[in-house]
Amino acid sequence: MNNVLIILTSTVYINPAKHFLYQTNPNERLECYLKSVKQWLEKTSFKICLVENSNYTFPELNEYVDKFRERFEIITIDEFNLPEEDKHLIYNCSKGASEMYSIIYAYNNSKFKNSVNFIIKITARYFIEQLESFLIEKNIANNVHNVGIVDYNTMILGLRQSNQERCELLGVHKKFFNVLFELNLSDDHGYFYSHVESVYCNRMKLLNQDRILVCPTFAIEPTQMGGISHINTDL
Repeated sequence: MNNVLIILTSTVYINPAKHFLYQTNPNERLECYLKSVKQWLEKTSFKICLVENSNYTFPELNEYVDKFRERFEIITIDEFNLPEEDKHLIYNCSKGASEMYSIIYAYNNSKFKNSVNFIIKITARYFIEQLESFLIEKNIANNVHNVGIVDYNTMILGLRQSNQERCELLGVHKKFFNVLFELNLSDDHGYFYSHVESVYCNRMKLLNQDRILVCPTFAIEPTQMGGISHINTDL
């Protein structure tokens, strides 16, 4: 799994301008993140980048940063102190747009950027125990090395959940990172489009569908969703 990077997206202190926020207590959100991140590190061999966009630095994970320093990093963003051209993210209603900014920032600043070929973003509150064995079964280590004229038909270009309208789990070959994760969310009329799930779904369709891994429905430990009053048991 050395050439796969998992980007775990998190927000401890919510931005009240965002819509669809149910779990707003920072202590509850933090507890959920810590439990999941520790499992990703202790139970898998993935390279893990934990990105947080409310300026929380996760001091509780200092021991893990040291113990797993060869495959773990934490990147922190303060969404309320973004560059001028990105300040619109503070005030718009889409938490998905803020998450996309975090993913792009994390990848571009990750110490693992030059050593991986495939990037998977996962909402940090979720731990998916079966994901690693699924990717091993699909031989992802050998099928994402490059994308070229000779080997294009064997390459894995993307990864999505079985329900393509969901986006807690989403992956792409680094050659197409900027296709899937691009911050311009305007519609055909130039207006901001906040429903990022539809954006991801449509962008994934731009890739060769024969080369997209469609995940089975993964059972997960019952986990409170961040946006609605629902305990999630699968992804």
